[in-house]
Amino acid sequence: MAVQALLVDTDVFSFVARQRDQAEPFRPILEGRLLALSFATVGEVYYGAARAGWGQPRLRDLATSLRRYTILPGTVEIARCFGEVKSQFRDQFDEGDMWIAATAMAHELPIVTNNLRHFEPMNARFGFGLEHPSYRADG
Repeated sequence: MAVQALLVDTDVFSFVARQRDQAEPFRPILEGRLLALSFATVGEVYYGAARAGWGQPRLRDLATSLRRYTILPGTVEIARCFGEVKSQFRDQFDEGDMWIAATAMAHELPIVTNNLRHFEPMNARFGFGLEHPSYRADG
């Protein structure tokens, strides 16, 4: 049986990388899966680090955390999907989330997120799939 890949949203990546208590409900979803990040998530986490003024030790830790994931670069197909998402949701959500949704669409991957408020409407329209502890019978 093939292991299903999963696109990890910025919030869940941050919970896991920073070893926050919020990561615990997501661990059963992540275990045994091939984990990917959108280039948009990588940009968001580096933006957060720059804004917070992280020094070299924390930036090295971040780079180590990122190496645990497959990073999906931007492509023309992702840009096409982004255009579809943005045309439907223009100013309703931030563009980072739209790029993550577009990455999920282009790669046919479900997104694991704690940000259901943004991703549920996009998923309802485009059907890329979502995973969250509240969706699991055992979660």
